[in-house]
Amino acid sequence: MTELALRPLVAVKFDAAGNYQWTKKLTVNLISGGSVNDFHAVKTADNNFVIMKNTVRDNDGLELKKNDAAKKRQAYLDKCTELKADCINDEKVIPEIQPFAKAMNEALKVLAAASTINIGLIKTDADFNPIWIKKIDTERELSGYGLQPTADKGVVIAGSMLTNKMRKVMGIMTPYTEAALIKVDVNGTASKCASVSDRSGATVEDQSPYLVAQNMTVAGAENLVLPVNKKVKEKTAVAKNTVKNICQYLKNKIVPICSHLTPDSAVNSPTGQVITTPVAKTWAEINFENAKEAKIESIKNQGIHDELLPILNQIFNNRVKMTDSMNSLWLTYYLPRLVTRVDVEAVQKYYEGLGYKIDESEGGHLYVSRVGLSLRFTFSIHDSMKGKIEVLF
Repeated sequence: MTELALRPLVAVKFDAAGNYQWTKKLTVNLISGGSVNDFHAVKTADNNFVIMKNTVRDNDGLELKKNDAAKKRQAYLDKCTELKADCINDEKVIPEIQPFAKAMNEALKVLAAASTINIGLIKTDADFNPIWIKKIDTERELSGYGLQPTADKGVVIAGSMLTNKMRKVMGIMTPYTEAALIKVDVNGTASKCASVSDRSGATVEDQSPYLVAQNMTVAGAENLVLPVNKKVKEKTAVAKNTVKNICQYLKNKIVPICSHLTPDSAVNSPTGQVITTPVAKTWAEINFENAKEAKIESIKNQGIHDELLPILNQIFNNRVKMTDSMNSLWLTYYLPRLVTRVDVEAVQKYYEGLGYKIDESEGGHLYVSRVGLSLRFTFSIHDSMKGKIEVLF
């Protein structure tokens, strides 16, 4: 670990009259996890200060893990060169190189975990002397972007957090990001909502001789006061009090006309008049009607579409729109209602009957394959606005 990686903080103090008092540099044992300016500072209710900065999780072991990952990667590359092997994809290397690839990948995973972002908090007194240093982390990555003081002499941290819940984006497992609010008391404790650890190692150095403050003057003006001779004539507003009684307005019965309302079953009123009750269309129905069908030009896309369409027509009563087709990449379908897990299982059973192997089926994801073809279905079972199915291949 090098001194430069710690990125010290600098504070300059002036008194109430603008007179320069001191400059101090505070260095704490927290390696920055963001840009050099990625920190916030607030004055707390006890007239002290709390500084927040993003830091890496494993401050003490990061350099060792970097060196270990670098050595194992170099050993892997050297072995590839020695055997003149194609090592572009380290998951499909020849057996002689697999142990080196495995060791490299494990070391990189350890380094990635150690390099994840956490939140560092530093509390100082009015003279920039540290009172306590804390590091806060959660199950995965936690970064702060806002800090507010509270009446009980603590602070509230606003941040973003990566969770252990994963989703697939274009075939890659990606964690969900959630907003986080963490309340920290006067002693830097955050209850049991997050792991809080004490940090040691802080130095304060006087830098006052390196900074000079000078008064600024403007030629032709004394004390920056400009003479103003104009006077503003005051205006008195004239207002009349008026009273309106909203109960005096006539009540008119209005029947709305809306293209998104459809008549329900007819009902006979006591007077014998036939009345139809409007029923609002769902957002899924509206989005389905507004969706524009696309043309399939690729032979491969057409074959996948022809194979899938019968089960979709069966499930959704022949109301299916293919809205997007990218040659040898994907197909997108809009449907007149929201999609459920039952629909996923129906499509899964259909492809099993066609001889496909079911590689994965969970939530809104279904992966099926046969020799020469793999299909990845994403069903919008968590979308409350539209029914949609995307097929990647």
